[in-house]
Amino acid sequence: MPTAPIKVLLVDISVKYWQEWAKALEEKVEFIHELTIETARESFAEHHDIAVIITIACMASDKPNTMDMVKGFREKFKGPMVAVSQYPKYRKKLRDAGCDHACPREDVVAKILELLKKKAK
Repeated sequence: MPTAPIKVLLVDISVKYWQEWAKALEEKVEFIHELTIETARESFAEHHDIAVIITIACMASDKPNTMDMVKGFREKFKGPMVAVSQYPKYRKKLRDAGCDHACPREDVVAKILELLKKKAK
């Protein structure tokens, strides 16, 4: 019997990457893709079955600005949170704010697959 896809809240301004990741993980993951911090907070409040949160550091900005959002999510969310950035210092800021994992964009699919394996155990 096939298992239902896990729900992943993705906070990222890039539609291109989301489409690539969704295609690579099509039956394993259902993405809730949000393009702003505000809509990400709304989706987080609305969806109580989110299994993983993935966020970039800079939403519509050249500087990291998602740390407060991550801190707010971490207060209520006990599942894995993944910081995504090309810059190690930005990933560190997100980890300090509450993310458990970090990777550059090109490693997101591998990171999700790794988290799925851990969940299955």
